Amino acid sequence: MISPTSIDPTSQEIRILSLWQPWASFIAWRLKQYETRSWYTAYRGLIAIHAAKRQVDAEGLHLIDQVFQLSGSHQRGICEVKSYPLGAIVAVCELTDCRVMRHSHPQAIGTGIEIEA
Repeated sequence: MISPTSIDPTSQEIRILSLWQPWASFIAWRLKQYETRSWYTAYRGLIAIHAAKRQVDAEGLHLIDQVFQLSGSHQRGICEVKSYPLGAIVAVCELTDCRVMRHSHPQAIGTGIEIEA
């Protein structure tokens, strides 16, 4: 699980995880807590969530629309795709767990490695 943290990122080592939009912003807004990867890491601690420079694609637009509908229009800025930052750090989180996914998680999509903070 990945969640934004109030820990000072200048106080210790920090790693970076790059994600395409809208997934990076969804982590920053606490709408996304799990990330699946094909690799394992023994690292635990702070990670910066970096929004890659890739523009939101059709799949991302569809996801934004679904999240907007589920949130009942309560998440400010979620449909303002042009305001999603690109090439920037959007959140600092704490990585607390990383495990092989043997079955789908109710809050994760796909298979591979579940990263939990």
